[in-house]
Amino acid sequence: GEIDRQITFTRLVDRQFSFSDSDGRLSGWPDVRLVDGHSVLEGRLQMFYKEQWRSVCTNSKK
Repeated sequence: GEIDRQITFTRLVDRQFSFSDSDGRLSGWPDVRLVDGHSVLEGRLQMFYKEQWRSVCTNSKK
């Protein structure tokens, strides 16, 4: 997101979600975290994928 177009994540407890990886295998939601922010409510979004934390929507290797 951007300063004037922030992204907000919410949790829906009455539904179950899943996603498929590149092999087509279904699994539960991946582990996600925010890093490098000024508080626990902001930062760069990372997803734990293939045994490593990876940034989302960036070309960064962090």
